[in-house]
Amino acid sequence: MKAVQLGKFPGFVAAVLLAAIAFPSAAQNFPSRTMRFYVGFTPGTGSDLVSRLLARKMGERFGQPVIVEQKISSGGVLASEAVVKSPPDGHSMVLLSGIHPVLAAMRKSLPYDPVRDFGTVSLVSSYPIVISVASDSPVKSLSDLLARAKAAPGRITYSMGSTGSMLHLLGEWMNIEAGTTMVPVPFKGSSPALMDLLGGRIDAMIDTGTASFGQMRAGKIRALALSSAARY
Repeated sequence: MKAVQLGKFPGFVAAVLLAAIAFPSAAQNFPSRTMRFYVGFTPGTGSDLVSRLLARKMGERFGQPVIVEQKISSGGVLASEAVVKSPPDGHSMVLLSGIHPVLAAMRKSLPYDPVRDFGTVSLVSSYPIVISVASDSPVKSLSDLLARAKAAPGRITYSMGSTGSMLHLLGEWMNIEAGTTMVPVPFKGSSPALMDLLGGRIDAMIDTGTASFGQMRAGKIRALALSSAARY
Protein backbone atom coordinates (compact mmCIF):
# COMPACT_ATOMS: atom_id res chain seq x y z
CA MET A 1 0.00 0.00 0.00
CA LYS A 2 1.31 3.45 -0.85
CA ALA A 3 1.38 6.17 1.76
CA VAL A 4 -1.04 9.02 1.21
CA GLN A 5 -0.10 12.61 1.96
CA LEU A 6 -2.63 15.31 2.72
CA GLY A 7 -1.64 18.77 1.52
CA LYS A 8 1.95 19.49 2.47
CA PHE A 9 1.97 17.40 5.62
CA PRO A 10 3.81 14.09 5.10
CA GLY A 11 2.67 10.80 6.50
CA PHE A 12 4.17 10.18 9.90
CA VAL A 13 5.00 7.09 11.87
CA ALA A 14 2.76 7.12 14.91
CA ALA A 15 2.44 5.18 18.14
CA VAL A 16 6.14 4.66 18.72
CA LEU A 17 6.19 2.34 21.71
CA LEU A 18 8.72 2.49 24.50
CA ALA A 19 8.96 -0.17 27.17
CA ALA A 20 9.40 1.75 30.40
CA ILE A 21 10.68 0.05 33.49
CA ALA A 22 11.98 1.00 36.91
CA PHE A 23 15.71 0.29 37.05
CA PRO A 24 16.60 -2.89 38.98
CA SER A 25 18.45 -2.34 42.24
CA ALA A 26 19.94 -5.83 42.13
CA ALA A 27 20.49 -6.58 38.45
CA GLN A 28 22.57 -9.68 39.13
CA ASN A 29 19.50 -11.45 40.58
CA PHE A 30 17.04 -10.20 37.97
CA PRO A 31 14.40 -11.46 37.57
CA SER A 32 13.92 -13.08 40.95
CA ARG A 33 10.13 -13.53 40.88
CA THR A 34 7.02 -13.20 38.72
CA MET A 35 7.06 -10.12 36.49
CA ARG A 36 4.03 -7.98 35.71
CA PHE A 37 3.25 -6.19 32.44
CA TYR A 38 0.59 -3.50 32.84
CA VAL A 39 -1.62 -2.56 29.89
CA GLY A 40 -3.65 0.64 29.99
CA PHE A 41 -5.86 -0.06 26.98
CA THR A 42 -8.59 -2.50 26.02
CA PRO A 43 -7.92 -5.96 24.54
CA GLY A 44 -7.16 -5.94 20.83
CA THR A 45 -5.53 -2.50 20.75
CA GLY A 46 -1.99 -2.06 19.48
CA SER A 47 -0.56 -1.62 22.97
CA ASP A 48 -2.36 -4.72 24.21
CA LEU A 49 -1.19 -6.92 21.34
CA VAL A 50 2.44 -5.81 21.55
CA SER A 51 2.48 -6.08 25.36
CA ARG A 52 1.20 -9.66 25.27
CA LEU A 53 3.75 -10.65 22.64
CA LEU A 54 6.56 -9.11 24.70
CA ALA A 55 5.33 -10.75 27.90
CA ARG A 56 5.32 -14.18 26.28
CA LYS A 57 8.79 -13.76 24.81
CA MET A 58 10.20 -12.35 28.06
CA GLY A 59 8.77 -15.28 30.00
CA GLU A 60 10.51 -17.68 27.64
CA ARG A 61 13.77 -15.72 27.81
CA PHE A 62 13.96 -15.23 31.58
CA GLY A 63 12.28 -18.42 32.75
CA GLN A 64 9.90 -16.47 34.99
CA PRO A 65 6.14 -15.96 34.59
CA VAL A 66 5.15 -12.60 33.10
CA ILE A 67 1.57 -11.68 33.98
CA VAL A 68 -0.30 -9.23 31.76
CA GLU A 69 -2.64 -7.09 33.84
CA GLN A 70 -5.16 -4.73 32.27
CA LYS A 71 -5.66 -1.35 33.98
CA ILE A 72 -7.84 0.42 31.45
CA SER A 73 -8.20 4.19 31.63
CA SER A 74 -8.08 7.26 29.43
CA GLY A 75 -4.60 7.51 27.96
CA GLY A 76 -3.40 4.46 29.88
CA VAL A 77 -2.72 6.57 32.98
CA LEU A 78 -3.65 3.87 35.50
CA ALA A 79 -1.20 1.38 34.00
CA SER A 80 1.63 3.91 34.09
CA GLU A 81 0.73 4.85 37.65
CA ALA A 82 0.80 1.19 38.69
CA VAL A 83 4.40 0.89 37.48
CA VAL A 84 5.45 4.07 39.26
CA LYS A 85 3.95 2.81 42.53
CA SER A 86 5.63 -0.59 42.23
CA PRO A 87 9.00 -1.36 43.86
CA PRO A 88 11.84 -0.04 41.65
CA ASP A 89 13.30 -3.47 40.99
CA GLY A 90 12.42 -3.95 37.32
CA HIS A 91 9.65 -6.51 37.82
CA SER A 92 6.85 -4.12 36.80
CA MET A 93 6.64 -2.78 33.25
CA VAL A 94 4.38 -0.80 30.95
CA LEU A 95 4.46 -0.10 27.24
CA LEU A 96 4.39 3.63 26.56
CA SER A 97 2.76 4.74 23.33
CA GLY A 98 2.56 8.06 21.51
CA ILE A 99 -0.07 9.38 23.90
CA HIS A 100 2.42 9.47 26.81
CA PRO A 101 4.07 12.78 25.79
CA VAL A 102 0.71 14.14 24.63
CA LEU A 103 -0.75 13.66 28.11
CA ALA A 104 2.23 15.44 29.62
CA ALA A 105 1.53 18.45 27.41
CA MET A 106 -2.28 18.50 27.69
CA ARG A 107 -3.03 17.66 31.31
CA LYS A 108 -2.39 20.03 34.16
CA SER A 109 -1.51 17.18 36.50
CA LEU A 110 -0.70 13.49 36.33
CA PRO A 111 -0.18 11.01 39.19
CA TYR A 112 3.46 10.66 38.12
CA ASP A 113 6.28 12.58 36.49
CA PRO A 114 6.21 11.49 32.83
CA VAL A 115 10.00 11.79 32.53
CA ARG A 116 11.65 11.21 35.91
CA ASP A 117 9.46 8.34 37.09
CA PHE A 118 10.28 6.01 34.20
CA GLY A 119 13.41 4.29 32.99
CA THR A 120 13.35 3.57 29.27
CA VAL A 121 14.53 0.10 28.32
CA SER A 122 14.13 0.01 24.55
CA LEU A 123 12.25 1.19 21.51
CA VAL A 124 10.05 -1.81 20.79
CA SER A 125 8.23 -1.03 17.56
CA SER A 126 6.84 1.62 15.29
CA TYR A 127 3.94 1.33 12.91
CA PRO A 128 1.64 3.59 10.92
CA ILE A 129 -1.82 4.86 11.65
CA VAL A 130 -4.42 3.55 9.20
CA ILE A 131 -7.48 5.43 7.95
CA SER A 132 -10.07 2.90 6.82
CA VAL A 133 -13.72 2.29 6.02
CA ALA A 134 -15.88 -0.83 6.01
CA SER A 135 -15.31 -3.05 2.98
CA ASP A 136 -18.86 -2.38 1.74
CA SER A 137 -18.60 1.40 2.19
CA PRO A 138 -19.28 3.56 -0.88
CA VAL A 139 -16.16 5.55 0.04
CA LYS A 140 -13.36 4.32 -2.24
CA SER A 141 -10.46 6.65 -1.46
CA LEU A 142 -9.25 9.30 0.96
CA SER A 143 -10.10 12.06 -1.51
CA ASP A 144 -13.59 10.57 -1.77
CA LEU A 145 -13.97 10.66 2.03
CA LEU A 146 -12.85 14.29 2.20
CA ALA A 147 -15.14 15.28 -0.68
CA ARG A 148 -18.10 13.75 1.13
CA ALA A 149 -17.07 15.54 4.33
CA LYS A 150 -17.00 18.88 2.50
CA ALA A 151 -20.39 18.22 0.94
CA ALA A 152 -21.96 17.35 4.31
CA PRO A 153 -20.29 19.50 7.02
CA GLY A 154 -20.45 17.98 10.48
CA ARG A 155 -22.06 14.74 9.32
CA ILE A 156 -19.10 12.47 8.51
CA THR A 157 -17.78 10.70 11.61
CA TYR A 158 -14.53 8.95 12.44
CA SER A 159 -13.39 6.90 15.41
CA MET A 160 -10.66 8.03 17.74
CA GLY A 161 -9.17 6.87 21.02
CA SER A 162 -8.76 9.19 23.98
CA THR A 163 -9.02 12.93 23.50
CA GLY A 164 -5.61 14.16 22.42
CA SER A 165 -4.41 10.74 21.27
CA MET A 166 -2.39 10.33 18.08
CA LEU A 167 -5.55 9.03 16.39
CA HIS A 168 -7.51 12.11 17.43
CA LEU A 169 -4.73 14.49 16.41
CA LEU A 170 -4.48 12.94 12.96
CA GLY A 171 -8.23 13.28 12.44
CA GLU A 172 -8.23 16.92 13.49
CA TRP A 173 -5.15 17.64 11.39
CA MET A 174 -7.03 16.30 8.36
CA ASN A 175 -9.93 18.62 9.20
CA ILE A 176 -7.58 21.59 9.32
CA GLU A 177 -5.68 20.74 6.14
CA ALA A 178 -8.74 19.76 4.10
CA GLY A 179 -11.12 22.39 5.47
CA THR A 180 -13.59 19.76 6.66
CA THR A 181 -15.55 19.30 9.89
CA MET A 182 -15.53 15.55 10.35
CA VAL A 183 -16.74 14.62 13.82
CA PRO A 184 -14.55 12.50 16.13
CA VAL A 185 -16.31 9.74 18.05
CA PRO A 186 -14.40 8.46 21.11
CA PHE A 187 -14.09 4.72 21.73
CA LYS A 188 -12.50 2.79 24.57
CA GLY A 189 -10.74 0.45 22.19
CA SER A 190 -10.34 -0.87 18.67
CA SER A 191 -12.97 -3.62 18.98
CA PRO A 192 -15.98 -1.38 19.73
CA ALA A 193 -14.83 1.07 17.05
CA LEU A 194 -14.65 -1.74 14.51
CA MET A 195 -18.12 -2.97 15.47
CA ASP A 196 -19.61 0.48 14.91
CA LEU A 197 -17.74 0.87 11.62
CA LEU A 198 -19.02 -2.46 10.31
CA GLY A 199 -22.49 -1.65 11.62
CA GLY A 200 -22.58 1.63 9.70
CA ARG A 201 -22.77 3.80 12.83
CA ILE A 202 -19.56 5.66 11.98
CA ASP A 203 -18.14 6.46 8.55
CA ALA A 204 -14.41 5.90 9.02
CA MET A 205 -11.97 4.46 11.51
CA ILE A 206 -8.55 5.82 12.44
CA ASP A 207 -6.49 3.19 14.23
CA THR A 208 -3.02 1.74 14.54
CA GLY A 209 -1.56 -0.63 12.00
CA THR A 210 -1.37 -3.44 14.55
CA ALA A 211 -5.12 -3.24 15.11
CA SER A 212 -6.01 -2.68 11.44
CA PHE A 213 -3.85 -4.98 9.32
CA GLY A 214 -5.56 -8.20 10.44
CA GLN A 215 -9.00 -6.76 9.67
CA MET A 216 -7.74 -5.66 6.25
CA ARG A 217 -6.46 -9.14 5.46
CA ALA A 218 -9.78 -10.61 6.59
CA GLY A 219 -11.58 -8.35 4.12
CA LYS A 220 -13.60 -6.54 6.79
CA ILE A 221 -12.18 -3.07 6.20
CA ARG A 222 -10.62 -1.18 3.31
CA ALA A 223 -7.64 1.08 3.98
CA LEU A 224 -7.76 4.54 2.44
CA ALA A 225 -4.39 5.79 3.69
CA LEU A 226 -1.67 5.17 6.21
CA SER A 227 0.93 7.41 7.81
CA SER A 228 4.01 5.81 6.35
CA ALA A 229 6.41 6.56 3.54
CA ALA A 230 6.91 2.82 2.96
CA ARG A 231 4.66 0.07 1.64
CA TYR A 232 3.20 -2.51 4.03
